[in-house]
Amino acid sequence: RHDLTPGISCNITKKTYTFLPDIVDFFHSLGVKGIGFNIILDAQGQDSAVVNPERLAYFMFKAYRRAHELGIAEDRVGERRVAHFFKEIPRVYDCPGYGQQIYFSPDGKIGPCQAFHSMNQYQIPGTSSIENSEVFNTWLKMGGPFKSDVCMDCPAIGICGGACPYAVYTKTGHLSHIDTYFCTWVNEILKYLVSYYYEINSGQINATIS
Repeated sequence: RHDLTPGISCNITKKTYTFLPDIVDFFHSLGVKGIGFNIILDAQGQDSAVVNPERLAYFMFKAYRRAHELGIAEDRVGERRVAHFFKEIPRVYDCPGYGQQIYFSPDGKIGPCQAFHSMNQYQIPGTSSIENSEVFNTWLKMGGPFKSDVCMDCPAIGICGGACPYAVYTKTGHLSHIDTYFCTWVNEILKYLVSYYYEINSGQINATIS
């Protein structure tokens, strides 16, 4: 009624992942113009809250394609992966904590990532200098797959952006370790992207990638 164009942040669970294209249709019926799908973790930081990464990638890519058909911006696959693939611009990192974000907590602390607030990790007093902060400099030095020797030979490095540091930490106890679940997921997305690219260039479908 007030001419707003809201976006939706939608968590994915085992009970909903096969319905993602239908969920896109539902949001479209509400007039939503943007969707972000979130892969959630259980309380122990494991991936049992969702299905295996190959099947998850399949339904998330279907949801992206449905959103694209309806003119809806889909963030997790579309904006972060498809757009970079077709524009041939590497996705350097997903997490804004790698130098683009400062969160301010109610108790006067600051840090690169709000997810660590409840753990009292990776935060400093709000009166501290960010420029000379070991916490912020540690995050700057990590900065996604292009700063990891392990990732250099991965076919999906150009669209990856790296896993969520909080998710990695809850699983491994370290910020810079590899998230094998995410690695499998993003490589599956790459397979669907290559197939999609072939469909477009062979004239099987008409698509405009923004």
